[in-house]
Amino acid sequence: MLHCDRFQPLDGPQMALFDAGKAEETAWRQTVERLLARLGEDAVWTMGLADDHRPERAWRRQHPANQQSSGVLPPAADRPLWMFDPPRPLPHSPKLAGPAERIESGWWEGNELRRDYFLATGDSGMRLWVYQDRRSRRWYLHGLWA
Repeated sequence: MLHCDRFQPLDGPQMALFDAGKAEETAWRQTVERLLARLGEDAVWTMGLADDHRPERAWRRQHPANQQSSGVLPPAADRPLWMFDPPRPLPHSPKLAGPAERIESGWWEGNELRRDYFLATGDSGMRLWVYQDRRSRRWYLHGLWA
């Protein structure tokens, strides 16, 4: 039981008794610190963006402490987050649902890519991200939307 005869006026905005945002952030930070201590610096990382148009090079490993708001990944509508490395060859032309993008990159490194990407639909109705290599004219499955 709590009994009080005098009250002190509250200066400032009233907040929740438990600040869930700070508690969650602190718990997450402690979890990452424990994982780093147990597994080592190389085993714990987050995904960050890299300045490259090639999908397989558009991300990089990043230490959790270096995560910045500018490193937010693009929405999944543009590119799928589930990507195959290496892309899987397709035995036949896929059922295309629409164009996505054209990538011509890497010529300056001797690793030239010339790809036309498309949205496609799989046999089970799953959304696929496929491309046709413009040199070989072969089709590849590069990613899936979950």
